[in-house]
Amino acid sequence: MNREFTASFAALIFTVAGMAQAATVVPAFNLTGNWASAGGGTASYFQEGTQLNFLSVGPDYAHTYTARYITPTKAEGIQHRVTRANGCSTEMLLTLTATDNNHLSTSAKALDSNCDLVKGQIYTDTATRIQ
Repeated sequence: MNREFTASFAALIFTVAGMAQAATVVPAFNLTGNWASAGGGTASYFQEGTQLNFLSVGPDYAHTYTARYITPTKAEGIQHRVTRANGCSTEMLLTLTATDNNHLSTSAKALDSNCDLVKGQIYTDTATRIQ
């Protein structure tokens, strides 16, 4: 499957799943704010209802993420990452789990082998609200 189809299909699945769950899932916390990850970097989160978005632009990578809550403390969606030095773009399935209003953990799984990732590669991190 080509990359555009895969991304479009994944977006459709998350939209349909999100619509079905939006009526039943009530997020336990509002994650809107600025966050610092233990792995380095900061991100700005915006939450509206069950939709969660973030943007992070650092010296090496730029990330954008759109997700829906799947439980009151867990959001899942697609993260797009661009390597700033060469413009290489890759996608990851990212799951965020809020442990309280100021702390969360992340788990990401590479959906392709673009750039410096291997499809299926997994990484984890934590983040703390800074504002």
